[in-house]
Amino acid sequence: MGHLTGDMSRLRGEIGSMRRARHAFEKKIQRDVATIQTGVLAMRDGFRAALDEGNRTARGQRISFVSNLRRSVDDLKRNVVAMRTGFAADIVGGRQAWRGSSFAGRQPAEESPGRMEPVFRGKDGKAGAAKPDHKKHSGK
Repeated sequence: MGHLTGDMSRLRGEIGSMRRARHAFEKKIQRDVATIQTGVLAMRDGFRAALDEGNRTARGQRISFVSNLRRSVDDLKRNVVAMRTGFAADIVGGRQAWRGSSFAGRQPAEESPGRMEPVFRGKDGKAGAAKPDHKKHSGK
């Protein structure tokens, strides 16, 4: 065989061996990709399960929180009503004590637990004068 024929045979052998190596490499890549895809799918399923569990837990915690909050607000409302009733009774008792013995035999007037309106007096000391204007004027 001549040099050209020997080179051609060697080249053909190298091409065949490289083709087999390439096919083996492609098969290995396909196996690796399949393994990675399986791992990714398992990881996604794990994330989904963790997210669902977290959502269930968070939902239960939110329901519990709102329930406790409502109960606390209701308790506060009851406490405020009781405090306002007590304050009103204290005001009535203070007024009766202030009046002293001059009203000893009389029934006290009906007291309102609400806020009393102030009585405005004019310069002459008579009640019923116009309310003073507390608005600031711009000076123009």
